[in-house]
Amino acid sequence: MQEKNTLDELFKGKKGFAECYQTLQLLSESTDDYLFLADLKEGKFYFASNDISKRYALRMDENNSCGIDDWKDIVYGRDLNQWVNDMESICSGRSLIHDLEYRLVDRNSNLVWISCRGKAELDENGIPYVMVGRTSDTVLLGKTDSLTGLFNSTKLMEHLDEMLNSRKEGVLLVLGVDNFKNINTKYGRGHGNFILKRIAALLENSIDENIKIYRQKKGYTQEEVANRLHVTRQTISKWEKNYSVPDVEVFVKLADVLEVQTSQLLEVKVDSDVQTTEEKQNAYAEQLAHIAEQMAIRNRQRKRIWKTIGIAFAVIIVVYIILIVMNIAFFSAYPTTEDVQTHEETIMLEE
Repeated sequence: MQEKNTLDELFKGKKGFAECYQTLQLLSESTDDYLFLADLKEGKFYFASNDISKRYALRMDENNSCGIDDWKDIVYGRDLNQWVNDMESICSGRSLIHDLEYRLVDRNSNLVWISCRGKAELDENGIPYVMVGRTSDTVLLGKTDSLTGLFNSTKLMEHLDEMLNSRKEGVLLVLGVDNFKNINTKYGRGHGNFILKRIAALLENSIDENIKIYRQKKGYTQEEVANRLHVTRQTISKWEKNYSVPDVEVFVKLADVLEVQTSQLLEVKVDSDVQTTEEKQNAYAEQLAHIAEQMAIRNRQRKRIWKTIGIAFAVIIVVYIILIVMNIAFFSAYPTTEDVQTHEETIMLEE
C-alpha cells in the first residue's frame, strides 16, 4: 500500500493517473518496450521504469519522469520537426493518435530508429490531458540496415504499398554502385562496407544541403551571398558543410537573398496557428538551436576520436625514443675495437 500512496501523492488531483501508471509498471516487466504516461497539460512524460535513461541521456527525476523539452533534446535534428508537429496536433486536439517512426541520439551519439505509438484522452471539457503509449527501439530492427542505418527493402515495400493504396503521386529513384562486387573482391568487405556507409551519409547529407542547392539554383557564388549578408565566404562554406548554423535573423535574410521561404531552407512546416512574425522566428530559432546542438555532439565525438589518436601516437613516439635510448646504453656497455687494442697493449707492456 505504500507504493499506492506514493502514486496517489505523485498524481494528486489527476483522475485515473495513478491506476494507469501502476498498470504500466506491471506490464513493463514483460516487455522490452518503454511504456509511458504523458501529462499533456504539464508537459511531462512518466516512464514505467528508468531503463530508457540507461541508453539515452534523458534528465529523469526519482519518479522516472522527464519534461517534453528533455525528450526533444535527444530527438535527431532532421526528425524533430515531424515530432513537434505531431505533438502539437495531439495537444490541440486535432488528433488523438500518436504513431511516428523517427530517430533518437543515444549516449554514444549513435542514431537509433524508434517506433512511438500512443493514444490521448480528453477531459470533461474536451481538452487532451493524458496520453498512454510505448516507445520501442527494437520494432524497426528488421526494417533498417545495420550497416548504414537506413531503411531496408522491407520498409521500402511497406512505404510503396502505402503510397499506392492512398493513390499519392511520387517518384521512385533507384541508385546503384558500379562494379561494387569488384571492390569487395579486390579490397575486401571492410573497404566495401566503408564505401556503403559513406554513400549513405552523402545521400542523407545531400538532402540537408538546402543552402547550397538554392544558392546554386540562383547562380550565386559563396562570395556573392556572403557580401549580401555581410559575412565571410568561410561562414557560408561552414553553413553548407553543416559545421555551423546561422542565427535566426541572418537565416531570415538568407532566405530573402535566395528568394525562398525560410521553411524551405530549414525543411520546417510552420503550424497554421502561428501567425505573427515573432512566433515564426521563435519556431525557426528553436529548430536552429537544436540542429546546432546536434552538430556540437558530433563535433565533440570527432574531437574525442582525434584526441585518442593523438595520445596513441604520442605513446608510440615515447616508446620508440625509450627503445633508442636503451639500445644506445646497451651497445655503449660493450668495449670498442680501440678499447680492446689499448687493453692488449697495456698487458704486453706489463709483461
